[in-house]
Amino acid sequence: MAAVPFGPDQCPYCGAVPPPTALYCGQCGASLVPADALRPSRGPLVAGLSCGVVLLLGFGLATLAILILNVPDPVALFVAVCLATLPVGLYALLIVSLDRYEKDSPWLLLLAFVWGAVVAVVMSFAMEMLLEAMGRAVIGAEVVEVGGGVVFAPWTEEFFKGAALLVLFFGWKADFDDVLDGIVFGALVALGFAMTENVIYYGNAVREGGLAAGGINFVLRGVFGAFGHATYTAFFGAGLGWARESTSPAAKAIGPVGGFLLAVLNHTLWNSICDIIDRLAERAQSMTVVFASLPLGHAILTLPATVALIIMAWLGWRRQRQVMDVWLADEVAAGVVTADEYDLLTSGRATMPVELRMLSRRGLRGWMAARRLFRTEAQLAFEKWRLARGFRHAAASRGRIGALRRQILALRSCF
Repeated sequence: MAAVPFGPDQCPYCGAVPPPTALYCGQCGASLVPADALRPSRGPLVAGLSCGVVLLLGFGLATLAILILNVPDPVALFVAVCLATLPVGLYALLIVSLDRYEKDSPWLLLLAFVWGAVVAVVMSFAMEMLLEAMGRAVIGAEVVEVGGGVVFAPWTEEFFKGAALLVLFFGWKADFDDVLDGIVFGALVALGFAMTENVIYYGNAVREGGLAAGGINFVLRGVFGAFGHATYTAFFGAGLGWARESTSPAAKAIGPVGGFLLAVLNHTLWNSICDIIDRLAERAQSMTVVFASLPLGHAILTLPATVALIIMAWLGWRRQRQVMDVWLADEVAAGVVTADEYDLLTSGRATMPVELRMLSRRGLRGWMAARRLFRTEAQLAFEKWRLARGFRHAAASRGRIGALRRQILALRSCF
């Protein structure tokens, strides 16, 4: 929307006369703050991004070294990488789709995944080696061999996976603002970690038993155990999200601590089950024990944890609808959101039938406009909610609210 030459006391877009201290027009929602006042300096941003890229490249090279060290056979390593990355796109799509109304930045989602795949792997590997060396010196190699994987791995891996969530929690408050965000970010971090870890398991299986062993390992870890790591770290993310959206001091303390302890507990129980199954298989000298026991272990431990997270996600959806119920009500009165759109978003009914109807009437352009319309209206509600809670700079947030209002009106004109 282009500005037109109205008077100095009028809105440059619609000509309305806002109050002298207004930051956005109450008539059309346009920002009245000069663009230069909202534009941050790019110098620190460029420097920070450059340092981040260099660090990620360094961790990436270290991860490659760890994989080569553990799977020295290049053919086995190549097959393992293919098997480990094959289902990742589908699993990531399922995780991201949990957040139905408030889509997070793709760059933050990618950052979470990459952190898990390289940073958490390298730091966990280094810390576990250090702890095992100290354990051998203090309590003996046999004790460490028996219990190291059960004791050291859950704490170190959940700590370094959880570090990504802490970075997002404190650095991107407006993007990490509820339980659903925590579940999505936590599951993506863990998905990246599991992908890299699976390369080692698949590679060693291929080296020792050929493609058949690699395929069986893929079914056990990549299908039955697909969301094992994801559920662990998602518990910590959910705890952080609860702390963010709650106003209770007790919740702000219990949420993160309880979520992290649940992550470690689930991880420890699963590693204990795997350790018991491995020892039974060695004693029986048969892999049948593994094939029969691992799916049962996932059904007993991973499935209930996944169901618990789905229940948390459902509660998060209900909370998001409450936010839209409150913060879109005045937009209906102002004519920005229609009553039908408001009822659809706040009732929890799927918007897909409306989108498909627009596809049949207006083609691909109408379908895309309908999808963007509902998402933009949800974004408007959450942006107003964030402004009320102080998650963004007030002037920048009001400017964004005005832009979202104009975008909604523009999208509806495509119908």
